[in-house]
Amino acid sequence: MNLKNFWHNFLENKINLFILKYLLFLKRLYYQVLSPFKYDIRTIINYYILRRKIKPILQGRKFPEFLTVIPTNICNANCVFCVYRLLDHKKEIMQFETFKKVVDEFIVLGGKHLELSPTLGDVLINKTFFSLVRYAKKKGVYIRMFTNGILLKKNENYKEVVNSGIDDIVISTGDLIPKLEAEILGISQKLASQKIEGLLKLLEYKEKTKSNIKITIAFRAKRSFKDILATIKNSKFKRFLDKRVFKVDYAFRYDNWCGRILKKDLLGVMRLRRRPILRKYPCSSLWNISVLANGDLRLCGCRVKETEHDELVIGNVLTESLSEIINNKLGQKILSDWMVGEIIETCEDCRRYGFPKYFKKFKRN
Repeated sequence: MNLKNFWHNFLENKINLFILKYLLFLKRLYYQVLSPFKYDIRTIINYYILRRKIKPILQGRKFPEFLTVIPTNICNANCVFCVYRLLDHKKEIMQFETFKKVVDEFIVLGGKHLELSPTLGDVLINKTFFSLVRYAKKKGVYIRMFTNGILLKKNENYKEVVNSGIDDIVISTGDLIPKLEAEILGISQKLASQKIEGLLKLLEYKEKTKSNIKITIAFRAKRSFKDILATIKNSKFKRFLDKRVFKVDYAFRYDNWCGRILKKDLLGVMRLRRRPILRKYPCSSLWNISVLANGDLRLCGCRVKETEHDELVIGNVLTESLSEIINNKLGQKILSDWMVGEIIETCEDCRRYGFPKYFKKFKRN
């Protein structure tokens, strides 16, 4: 490499790093100053616009084009910011036939995007997970998966993630330092080290195969983003970040899992979100329709309080069609009650309220 190319690459990397730092600084500033009030502001501004649109939505005419499917509710971690460690619930794994029925009916409804993301648990614990993925990909569905990444290295799962056709993977990560990763995820340092090795192998394999899979390492750290970035720069991950093999996400505000997670549970820079003052419209998560491992269809795929089999469950795909369930009276009643201030217990103290933004028509049988 001649001197000119050396300086060109050097400056390009420095500029990319500066831009990344600047954008993440703006993001953090936004979350610290404006984010706590953004849903209150949106509710006020959009009230007169949305109030005319909300009626057909509540009548079941519009639903999102994505569906959350939960392959299992079993987890191999006990993250400090998650309610999983506080629950005593029945462990379940979705059967292939259940998944097949859901996907087939989802396609008929015009669905295009599957979120394989357990409310509780880790998808890679389901040993048939990649068979589920391949079936859905044959139907032309876009797939995004969420995982804690602990099992990426085991049985070379990182290769299957790439080879199975998954479009997007988000890996929840406490830190790239094994001791801190273990503390945040509630696992052993040995397991944390294996997880970090699995992350590197996934990035190496993506680069080797020239795959288009999107990889995001979502940091849920006790340290500041500046410290996390410094660790990346001084590790094997730097090369992959410079080449944009993966993206970085960082969070320091967390919801309270319907009142179950307290400030004392969090570590370092972690903070609890405040509850929005205004919640005029039903939370956007109520349109994040999720199918649980046993076939129950639940309006929210984000958070639970005591169990996922609660008052948000409106049917079961093994006894009814997906279309019948999402348009039934029980689901509509939950949404309508919200409009008059009658919010169910699970949602009452939840700080993950999302303002309804996008609604997509589904065909009706």
